[in-house]
Amino acid sequence: MKFRNVKLNFTNKLAVAFVLSLVYILVFPSTVFADSRDDLLGVWRGTYINTRGLNGYEFLVFRDGADYRAVVHFFPVEGSPADQIPAGSTLNEVLFDASTGRFYFDTLMWLHRPEGINAVGQTGILVGDTFSGHLQGNPLLTFDVMRVERSNFQLNLAHDHIAGSSSAEILAATCYSEGVRVYDCIFCGIEMERTISPSLEHSPSGNWIVLEAATCLTEGDRVQNCATCDIEVLREVIPYLPHSLSDSWTILENSTCTSEGIRIQHCTVCDAEVLQESILLLPHTPDGNWVIYEEPMCNVPGRHVQYCVSCNSIAIDEVIPPITGSDHVLAHERISGNIFIPPITTELICEICDYYSETNMSYAFAWVSPAIVVAITVVAFPTFKKIKRGKKSADVFCGNCGKPITKDALFCGECGHKAAVSALKRR
Repeated sequence: MKFRNVKLNFTNKLAVAFVLSLVYILVFPSTVFADSRDDLLGVWRGTYINTRGLNGYEFLVFRDGADYRAVVHFFPVEGSPADQIPAGSTLNEVLFDASTGRFYFDTLMWLHRPEGINAVGQTGILVGDTFSGHLQGNPLLTFDVMRVERSNFQLNLAHDHIAGSSSAEILAATCYSEGVRVYDCIFCGIEMERTISPSLEHSPSGNWIVLEAATCLTEGDRVQNCATCDIEVLREVIPYLPHSLSDSWTILENSTCTSEGIRIQHCTVCDAEVLQESILLLPHTPDGNWVIYEEPMCNVPGRHVQYCVSCNSIAIDEVIPPITGSDHVLAHERISGNIFIPPITTELICEICDYYSETNMSYAFAWVSPAIVVAITVVAFPTFKKIKRGKKSADVFCGNCGKPITKDALFCGECGHKAAVSALKRR
């Protein structure tokens, strides 16, 4: 195999150098941490333990232009030995070791030095929102601090301000005005940012104010005002009221015993007709005169009625009790018809009531004795002729008042007299 001589230009040489550098990094790796001091900016609070006991710790990590600084405050906390833990503060320079990923607080000066206390720096690592470490030169004196919203100490040194994530409300929003919130610097507390909160919704008071009362003729109107600013926020219509019935009825048509009447009630407010109902039929008014429909008999009840004076309908219908409650007393006999004019009827009449029993007998032998017929005719004809010729009649007249009465009547129908005189006697 033959190799050609390759002449590399500058671009090719740069590419080769890059590849060789990459291979070197892969073969001989080394860890390099990026500077993350910006991640440490803020306020940290916690505790540490030294030879005196439990101490409170607060770090204010800030920038002043390109410089990273930290004010370290130490102070007694709950659980510290009484009168053993002093309070003080130092100003430190913040350094970062890229090879280890550790932060170092090197003391620059005392801000407040307690008597008998020497300044000692700190070193630690950042894991999330926890900064843990120890005092420089003594790994046994450890500390743990957590990120907090703002400092309990006011930073009076020059620093780059950082606005906190929480705000303070300086003007509450209402339904008639916007609210105002401010974001302060977490180190010194000066105002960094101001935001406007939108105005709130109106809150109805829950109490209705009637502007116009409803009636049965018109709808009403009512409103609710805001409980805060008292402006109108709700308005609604009040429905019509029901009609108010009067206590009295107005009769449009009186009822009778044959037709119902009509009456109405009006509204006391608008006088409109509200209720209409029928008036029941009136009872019939008897005329006081009994009319016999069926005569009673010995053992059969009868019936009599009274008619209504208004409509002539039956108003009262009553039963007449039987006369005796016993069987008929058939005593009188009445025969009608003869052998020449059949049938011959025999009636037995009860002597108490009008009941009668009837027996019919038919004869068909009138032709058998024509001589009898001729004899009767010869004998009777002269008599009939004589009566006709003398214009005499068999009429009967009352002997008291002279009025004609029925031949078979027992009493005069006019005056009730018993005596009767025939017409022949009068002539």
